[in-house]
Amino acid sequence: MTAEGPSPVARRIARFRRRFQNKRAVEAALWLGARPVVAAVRSWARRRGVAADRILAVEYILRVGDTLVTRPALAALRAQFPEAKVAVVCQPALAPLLRADPLVDVVMPAAPGGRGFARAAQAARAFGARRAYCFVPDRWAPYLAWLAGARERVGYDYAARGGLLTTRVRPPARANVPGLLYAADAPPIHAAAIWLRLVDAAAPAPAAYPPFDAGEAARRDVAAWLREAGWDERRPLVILHPGAANPSYLWFPPAWETVARDLAARYDAWFAITGAGPGEAAAAAALAAALGPGRAGVAAGRLTLLGALALAARARLVISLDTAMVHIAATAGTPVVGLYGPGDAAMWAPLGVPYRAVVGETPCRECKAARCFQDRRYCMEAITPAMVTAAAGALLARGDG
Repeated sequence: MTAEGPSPVARRIARFRRRFQNKRAVEAALWLGARPVVAAVRSWARRRGVAADRILAVEYILRVGDTLVTRPALAALRAQFPEAKVAVVCQPALAPLLRADPLVDVVMPAAPGGRGFARAAQAARAFGARRAYCFVPDRWAPYLAWLAGARERVGYDYAARGGLLTTRVRPPARANVPGLLYAADAPPIHAAAIWLRLVDAAAPAPAAYPPFDAGEAARRDVAAWLREAGWDERRPLVILHPGAANPSYLWFPPAWETVARDLAARYDAWFAITGAGPGEAAAAAALAAALGPGRAGVAAGRLTLLGALALAARARLVISLDTAMVHIAATAGTPVVGLYGPGDAAMWAPLGVPYRAVVGETPCRECKAARCFQDRRYCMEAITPAMVTAAAGALLARGDG
């Protein structure tokens, strides 16, 4: 605040907040108006033949990290219904990962778009689950559970979207909204605990992710890649993950280079640079080239998701943006340094492993916007190479890897 009024940053934050609140208000009004129609057709699913020993988990819009975060909830379902078969509706790219997951019996890939949604609904209906859990905040997830014929449909009632749910749970204050909208007295809740509470409202927050064995084939693939890339086993293996699907979450290439050079000089570290998709593979290759020969290998585009899990299990440390690699590392039991700007470190920290959250302390942090709503990414600029190097050094010195 200045003598002339709010600062430019404060005005931009206020505009961002108003846009988000107006969008949610319009959405809530539309869905509340549709509830009489929804109520008229809800009984249709009750007349369908369903199996008491089958459970449907709707995760069809989740990405890799989000999917791993739901695994404590799936483990709780297994504990409550040990004889039940559990089916998961997921993105096609995640199907190989979930087929290897011991918590999942049936995988139903759902391609994006209306046709993919219809095919997923048809497969879910054929599965014949009695219960369905919506592990996504998407407006269409309750429809998929309803079309599947599940008599019991459980989910959070985000923005009045839960008309087709039979058990509508009030979402936590710190879920699925930008941090700029958090109530002052709202305690942080980890995303894994949020989904777990749909299954067991009284369950304590999970301390770790359930075990997940990547498999012998993935371990052989990783061993072969490490040999090709030139890793010397006497050197600490550190994973760098500089890519992210959301541009606002990206850190700066010179900063990554500085951190890598410092860790190589202090700890003789060797780096595996990971990423997903062509853009992230290009960024990984550029970082490896900047570090010079013999210092790093590019795993981006080379390994599968199971391979990434097996690679993380061999690493001493993972340094990653607030993205899937944080949760892959935690699932593998590897210490993590996470860089958090637009994301919420309390909600998306790794579970069950030593970690350091490096947070860009700015007034606009935790906006969760895929693209920054300001003229500069202040929150990521606030994270310095020295902060990341110090966090990484503290974990490497512990010898936890």
